[in-house]
Amino acid sequence: MIMKGFFSMNTKRTVAMILAAVMAAASLTACSNTKTPGGENTNDPSGTNKPSNEGGLSLEEISKQIEAKVGMENVDSEVVMTLDGYDITYSEYRYYYINYVKQFANYYGPDWNTNDEYKDDFDKYVSEAVKMNGLVANTAAAKGLALTQEEFDNNVSATYDTIMQQFGDDAKTTLDETYAITPYYMMMNESIYNLYNKIYESFYGVGGEKYEEIKKQTLEYYNENGYMRAKHILIQFPSNDDGSEVTEEQKAETRKKAEEVLEKAKNGEDFDKLIEEYNEDPGMSTYTAGYYFGKGEMVEEFENATTALEENGISEIVESNYGYHIIKRLPLDDENIISSDKFSELAYADLDEFFTDKIASTDFVKKDNFDELVKPIIEEGEQYLSDLVTQQQAANSDTESETDAE
Repeated sequence: MIMKGFFSMNTKRTVAMILAAVMAAASLTACSNTKTPGGENTNDPSGTNKPSNEGGLSLEEISKQIEAKVGMENVDSEVVMTLDGYDITYSEYRYYYINYVKQFANYYGPDWNTNDEYKDDFDKYVSEAVKMNGLVANTAAAKGLALTQEEFDNNVSATYDTIMQQFGDDAKTTLDETYAITPYYMMMNESIYNLYNKIYESFYGVGGEKYEEIKKQTLEYYNENGYMRAKHILIQFPSNDDGSEVTEEQKAETRKKAEEVLEKAKNGEDFDKLIEEYNEDPGMSTYTAGYYFGKGEMVEEFENATTALEENGISEIVESNYGYHIIKRLPLDDENIISSDKFSELAYADLDEFFTDKIASTDFVKKDNFDELVKPIIEEGEQYLSDLVTQQQAANSDTESETDAE
């Protein structure tokens, strides 16, 4: 690795999407869709919830496939409120409510619900999270976006299978007790998250309606801050088992290999293929379009050598503490910029603003007996906090007893 530190990707997310990072299971993502008890999908008030691409699946079709695979519990169909025609079910509301109860307890302690400010924040976060689900579903429908069967199989069904394998025989119980999520809702959750990614792509992918706008902002930032882009082939120094420093003989052997690679690059062989064959920097597997970097973000030798190159120029052999580098400087202004951290940061901030505005202008319609319907969820949250307080008191008591005994 030749970077001084990882690029900081301070990507802003709507609170509903942030919750995904809270979960230990990789794809318990913070979006969902449901269907009504009778099986009719009501998340399409405009009647546009049909795929624009041949082979795409409507949410109703996705729901049926999920139900056929994992079943559907009563809580997965019991509607507690709606949002512009999007049904919010008991299982969906419970998922966010209980997980935020746990997160607030983690950050503020088990008695956070005695603080009015925290309680207000809690209500706001739960509301925004649940709203986000319906807005993603409805936005995708309005834009004619849908998952293909292949995307559903690979990104939803296969993900569910992987998670269930990880949790083993008690998977269903563990998911319920730990994450407050049912198998059906988990798969719908993942389906809507994949639709969120499709919305992102429709806005910010190459040719997307906001691609040029975000690309311009990214280039302005990079040019104003003296950024460069480069790929490289790193031939690392060997590491000795006894921890001793690399010898001059080892350096010479490493350089000989680097010179052979450099000759191939100078003779016009495809640089990307040479990276694939010879490179020993694992970062190139992540940053396939190259490193976008500013002053002080790379080791000095790498930065100086890149600065000295013209665009598309290839360096001589550059030595650093990591080994020998062969660097190719690349232009900032091309379609590869979509893979840069700054582009993603700006794009997600823009999408966050898009959904934040929708959240602010959209209201729930609660069922007449909403309070009664969600009462078991509220009680579950209160019991969780009460149990934590009891555990904390017991732990403090044990500590005091040990202190007294000393």
